[in-house]
This record gives sequence, C-alpha cells and structure tokens, in this order.
Amino acid sequence: MRILLAEDEKALSKAIVTILERNNYSVDAVYDGNSALDYIEADNY
Repeated sequence: MRILLAEDEKALSKAIVTILERNNYSVDAVYDGNSALDYIEADNY
C-alpha cells in the first residue's frame, strides 16, 4: 500500500514516515496542500 502524507511540520512528518516505512508501507511525504493535490493527481494513493 502506498500512502501520501501531507504534514507541514517537517520533524513530525519525518517521524511518521519512519514509523510507516518500518511497518513496510511506501510513503510519499509532502509539506503543503498544493503539493498533496499534485501528487494525488499524478498517482494512486
């Protein structure tokens, strides 16, 4: 399963990504809503 994480707090985002990846998830992290929309339009999450 591929997850898109949209979180503007970079330290929190990094921690969440680390936890998810350790649990065998593929994660793309973005730091603002516009980037999240771009990712959603380009890929399946």
